[in-house]
Amino acid sequence: EENEVADHIRTLSREGSNLDPEIAEIVGNTLEMGQLKVQDIMISRKQVQILDTQDGLDRNLEIARNCGHTRLPLCDGDLDHCLGIVHVKYAFRFLGEDPLPMALQKITKAPARVSAGDSLPIALRKMMRWKVHMALVGDEFGGIDGVITLEDILEEVVGEIQDEFDSDQKDVQQLDENHWRVSGLTPLHELPKELNFEDDDEVASFGGLITKECGKIPEPFETLSFGNIEVTILEADDTRIGLAEVRLLEEKE
Repeated sequence: EENEVADHIRTLSREGSNLDPEIAEIVGNTLEMGQLKVQDIMISRKQVQILDTQDGLDRNLEIARNCGHTRLPLCDGDLDHCLGIVHVKYAFRFLGEDPLPMALQKITKAPARVSAGDSLPIALRKMMRWKVHMALVGDEFGGIDGVITLEDILEEVVGEIQDEFDSDQKDVQQLDENHWRVSGLTPLHELPKELNFEDDDEVASFGGLITKECGKIPEPFETLSFGNIEVTILEADDTRIGLAEVRLLEEKE
């Protein structure tokens, strides 16, 4: 099994092999990547910042200026009706000008699409062949589950990649026993084991799980309970849950 080979490589490195430990970790991660699927690491649709043709050019330029992303899907209402991918450096050319109403559509790149069930190596080869940094993730019914980027895939090999604009805040911070502060973007498999969450084929992140349980995106400072946890929302907007506090409930609670 690939995961057994990966563990063996790491063990050899720890036991005095000439193989650099960091290289051993990368080799091990690369082997294990073959067992992951696109749905395991994608950004779910609830968490994807989009540009919406129905919002008008000024609003979309404001989003592009403040969102911190270099590429954004341009959609007609929602991600299921994606018109293309916009690189913000081209969108910024319209600042201070009086462009045509349909100007953003003229600078979009046709959206690439991968399947949620594709393995990461297959998705990587497709995106490299298509020369795209972002792709839509399609489901079996023709809808869009979310997006995936080359950076998402690369991070499975080399670890988290941060630039000068990324926050140093950890996705999961333990405040005290049975009490954590958790980013909404935290993948389910990275949640504390005490919370006893199982993988969910429908959602990939903690914020997506909360939204699924509520049937909507909760309001800031709203508190809810499900399973064996109590969740208090600290940060949220119309598209995603940013931060929450999680407390493990006792059985009597």
